[in-house]
Amino acid sequence: MLFSPLPADAAPFSGWFSAFVLALGAGTTGLLLLLPRAQLTPAFFRLHGWIGLALGGIAVGLRWTDFGSGGGPAIQAAWLTVGYCVLVFLQILAADWPKPSSILLLLATLSAGAGLLADGPRIDGTDWSLASTTLGVDLISAAFALGSANVAMLLGHWYLVGSDLPIHLLQRVILALGLALALRLVLPIALTIVGGHPLPESAERSTSEFLLGDGLFALMKLALGIALPGALTWMSYQCARLRSTMAATGILYVALVFVLVGELISTYLIATLSLPW
Repeated sequence: MLFSPLPADAAPFSGWFSAFVLALGAGTTGLLLLLPRAQLTPAFFRLHGWIGLALGGIAVGLRWTDFGSGGGPAIQAAWLTVGYCVLVFLQILAADWPKPSSILLLLATLSAGAGLLADGPRIDGTDWSLASTTLGVDLISAAFALGSANVAMLLGHWYLVGSDLPIHLLQRVILALGLALALRLVLPIALTIVGGHPLPESAERSTSEFLLGDGLFALMKLALGIALPGALTWMSYQCARLRSTMAATGILYVALVFVLVGELISTYLIATLSLPW
């Protein structure tokens, strides 16, 4: 068999897809901590809060059955996701007050991060262990990449209605995206070694069989989710240096699409191969 089926004890589609949705929402709101409130309006933070709340709500709905699981990582992840939604909603209400709003954003990010950490063993269908925890760490780094791409694209649009914004804000988020993509390239290798994850059976039998099966998804994630967005990130940064914000925003929109595809594949590989790829 070229492609590995979902393990019998792994989470179904709704289970691993909810982790992807939470990572996108948590990354979007978490990246706001890098941006100064003195130079951006409360409406900017409210917009991202509503996006994070909507995605968090979808994640809660997808894992609704986990609330009756009786214990373990599944119910922990479910309640931490609810906590994230509550804290983000409070941040929306407090957006006019910078300090309380920033504290609520930090708490929401921590709650979602802990939820994604618990999603590692939940998706894997196991209890807490070093190997399953590395899967959760991989999801947290995915949230960093997803959030950087989404916030960079949305911030680029903000320059179209606020041309007096300093360009270094956009450059900062684009650099964060570049850092996140570099982390997504290196971290999975380190997590695979630290977690002691065995290679897929197809890789042990034959390299060609692996590359035509499970390895094909890994290569797609590498090409579509890291290499192409990396090149687009560099291009958008060069545009930002020239204050060509419209061109930078268009490039960042394409980069976001590729990051979404890459991280969706990555979350699927966690479910099928139990590997932090």
